[in-house]
Amino acid sequence: MFLKNSWLLILIILLGLFLRAYNLERLAVFDYDQETAAVWIKNLIIDHKFSLVGQETSVGGVYIAPFFYFLLAPFYFLSGLNPLAGNIFVILVSLLTMVFLYKWSRSHIALFLYAIHPGIINFDRIVAPSNMAILLSTATAYFLTKIRKTKLDYLFLGTILGLTFSIHPPTILLIPICLLWFALKKEKVNLLFFLPIIILVSPLIIFETRHGFVMAQNIFKFSQTDLYYPLLFRVILNLKLFLIYWSGILISSDLFFIKYPLMGLAVWLWIKNKDLVFRLWTLLPFLFLVFYPRPAPEYYLQMITPIVLVYSIKYLPKIFVLLIIVAGVIFSLLSLPKNDNLLSFYYKNQAVASLPKNTPVTIYYSADLGQNWGFNYLLWWQKVDVQNNSPKKYLFVIPASREPQTSGIIFGAVKVANISR
Repeated sequence: MFLKNSWLLILIILLGLFLRAYNLERLAVFDYDQETAAVWIKNLIIDHKFSLVGQETSVGGVYIAPFFYFLLAPFYFLSGLNPLAGNIFVILVSLLTMVFLYKWSRSHIALFLYAIHPGIINFDRIVAPSNMAILLSTATAYFLTKIRKTKLDYLFLGTILGLTFSIHPPTILLIPICLLWFALKKEKVNLLFFLPIIILVSPLIIFETRHGFVMAQNIFKFSQTDLYYPLLFRVILNLKLFLIYWSGILISSDLFFIKYPLMGLAVWLWIKNKDLVFRLWTLLPFLFLVFYPRPAPEYYLQMITPIVLVYSIKYLPKIFVLLIIVAGVIFSLLSLPKNDNLLSFYYKNQAVASLPKNTPVTIYYSADLGQNWGFNYLLWWQKVDVQNNSPKKYLFVIPASREPQTSGIIFGAVKVANISR
């Protein structure tokens, strides 16, 4: 039986890795987050410029710590700063997520749903600090709920929590979750738990002391922002957001007869389930959304993903679980034909590669909002000599349909037009 389960586990993980790596070059995005990471790492490896902070958050003037980029850096270094190195890293992150998901839940079904979920697969291909949120949440649940923790377990748990400052800010909620767990369980915490947290937060502390605590001031100003709706409306709106995210993790579908019953099942689970992990992982993120001064997008809830999968499978009737599995497989199969992204890394890189290498060129853009991200790094990586006022001028039209009257070579949804005169 053990051997049989081991092979099943390996097959599910291999399936998940295949679905994430399949046709990666044509599906990988290379936009703002990816270019920001590539430029940061290029500055570190090539220009030897060290930074105490990583990417700026949606709260202006507030940054995450730099360790997500430090984790990426060896992959870029070994690949000659090829941007796809970042995608290899995040696929390995998904591998670790699957391992911890199974070690914590012991559920092949929860693991299978994670492995084949189209939305999660797309997310697991994206190089962005938030990509590690699900891994950190799942690993925290695993180490936190171990009955007998070793010193090494506390060290790992502290490392995970310290890394939350280098990931997406909502994942920092894992720290109060752990502290509440320790308090409610009356668990004595080994001091090794605190050491990696201090180390991994230290770059932000040094940055703050050097810059007059500017981030703390910006956070305070942001917290004083007028809340966008009265409390009751915020509760209702964020409850709806929470339930939509919950249903979408189980089955990625906007069909009325699928989404709303799953939302109802989530409410039923909230009422029925008294498990401490379930309560902490759902109530704290929900309260965060309610008191967050701005409307929050769905991806702010990524840390509850393992909770949705594990507890839905654990507590729902078997007939519902079977229906979820069947529907998950069907929607995953339906998503397979969508195996090309016309604004992917591949097409942007092909467009840049079409430019002359040994001649200075001037580049102009005619692009929809946010669609010209990535090209500056690719121009540098492809060693294109970009200069102002060069007689050889090229126009990048993104998407190509934006200027149908302009003739040029089309790469996916990118048009490269020679406008030299």
